Parts: sequence; C-alpha cells; structure tokens
Amino acid sequence: MNKEALIAKTKGDRINAAMGKGQKLVWFRDNMDTDEIQYDKQVENEVKKIWTKNELVLLLDLYLDRHKEQLEELQAKKDLGRLLSPKEALFLENVKTERKEAEMAGLEVPDLTSTAMVKYLRIWDGDLNSVTDIKLVKIKPTSVLQNETKPKENDQNNDISKITGMVVE
Repeated sequence: MNKEALIAKTKGDRINAAMGKGQKLVWFRDNMDTDEIQYDKQVENEVKKIWTKNELVLLLDLYLDRHKEQLEELQAKKDLGRLLSPKEALFLENVKTERKEAEMAGLEVPDLTSTAMVKYLRIWDGDLNSVTDIKLVKIKPTSVLQNETKPKENDQNNDISKITGMVVE
C-alpha cells in the first residue's frame, strides 16, 4: 500500500469514527429534554441545566431503544421466513453490537451532569471538528446496573465457605 492510500484510509477511518460519535451526540442534544423521562427534580417550563446520573442512565436507555420499531419490523419479516437484505442484516448486527457494548463496558455519552457541558451541547451546531470538545462519560444501561447491585447468593456462600471451611447449602 502506498503512502497516499494509507493516508487516505487513515483519514477516512477518523472521519467515520467522528461521524458515529457526532450522530450519537446530536441524538443526545436533540433528545435531552424529552418528556419520556421522569426527572428527579424539574421545575415546570424551565430549561434543565443539569442531569443526575440516574437521569443520564434513563436517557441512555432511550438511546439504546431508539430503533425499537425498526427492529420489530425486521423481526416480523424474519418470523414470516423472509430473508433480510444485506443492509437490514448489517443494521441488525450494528444494533446488537451497540447494545452488547453498552452492557459489557458501557457507552460514552455526553456528560450532562456538568452545567458547562449541558450549555455547550445546547449551542453546539453539530460540527464534527468540535466533537472532541464535548466531555464524555461511560454509562451502563439500567438493566445492567440493576443486575450489578443485586447480591449474588452463591458468591456470599462461596465467601462463607472459604472463611469457615464449611459448605453452605
């Protein structure tokens, strides 16, 4: 591969990564004031200036479910025995990968717990060159957080077994 081709490939990869992140940030900018979330504290007719971590998790859940209708349509097609087009199969795979990434490591979302970031995101024009100016935090969806907080009985029993040398059943 010659030098020009390598430079073009690297530039294309960088642009694609910025576009993906930019689309996510635009979604959060456009949906951060949605009525679908029950906010912890909200004064009526006042623009929200800061989000709690719980509210940010609920917003991430909405983000992950944004393609719900399309997924249901594709599932109905599959249930009827029809083959999906390559474009539909790729879309399905991307959604599954995104959800799996969110559940395993969390997804990077704009830091709406900072008033400065909320203000910046509201005035941001979607310019990909300024994507790096937006501070991101990793958040996991509600379903994963609920599973992490539940104590696992087997783990507790294993700990007791290790300490006492007795088997707990």
